[in-house]
Amino acid sequence: MRHNASGTLLEGIQIWKETKTLLTEENIYQRARKLCEMAITQGTLAIRSHVDISDPNLTAVRALLRLREDMKPWMTIQLVAFPQDGFLRMPAARELLVRALDMGVDLVGGIPHYERTMQDGAASIDDLMRLAADRGLPVDMHCDETDDPSSRHVETLAAATVRFGLQGRVTASHLTSMHSMDNAYADKLISLIAEAGMGAVANPLINITLQGRYDTYPKRRGMTRMPELLRAGVPVALGHDCVMDRGTVWAATICSKSLPWLSMSAR
Repeated sequence: MRHNASGTLLEGIQIWKETKTLLTEENIYQRARKLCEMAITQGTLAIRSHVDISDPNLTAVRALLRLREDMKPWMTIQLVAFPQDGFLRMPAARELLVRALDMGVDLVGGIPHYERTMQDGAASIDDLMRLAADRGLPVDMHCDETDDPSSRHVETLAAATVRFGLQGRVTASHLTSMHSMDNAYADKLISLIAEAGMGAVANPLINITLQGRYDTYPKRRGMTRMPELLRAGVPVALGHDCVMDRGTVWAATICSKSLPWLSMSAR
């Protein structure tokens, strides 16, 4: 992989796009297994991992489904079908995501803030939530991973959670735009998240590394509003985006979020 010179999420996604076609199923499997073995030594016996379904060959999906079975004696693994290149932005994403679910991937994922427009982001949430509801699957969606306070897709996600009857089965990851929102709107938003019975996952190491890259001074820290979410009764967990990723600030090839979960909604 080339170095992420800007340190931004968008360049990280581009680097990953350039790299993933060069990887093999065995390469992904072996590195993911190494991570699982490391996690077990630290007492982590359950991992939820987002797996990129944007590769036409679904190489990572095949590797991690095999790993999930092989690790069953020691560890529980949940896999999230994650359209890294955008559910609507990439023409084949819908077909690939459905194929991944048919192969046995456990949850529906999404990335609405990476769609071309706010409207497309909202439309992707509606499509993905409908798919999850029809299949009776939980949802774990990357949401508002940006410094832009106008990125408010988690509001749409909370409303869709109630509309599709998925309360307690939906998790929103990152939510970094909340650190830039004004307090009045953030207060309303957090109450909506709590009302929808959603869980939230912050990824401190990578959120602090990636966010604030466009700032001069003051530089924002990039963390979502964890104390406020907790006070509102929202289950909050901490995850990992990168594990020993060799300087690119993006290593979805291993297991993009490894953490023990307390419940389906809290991870």
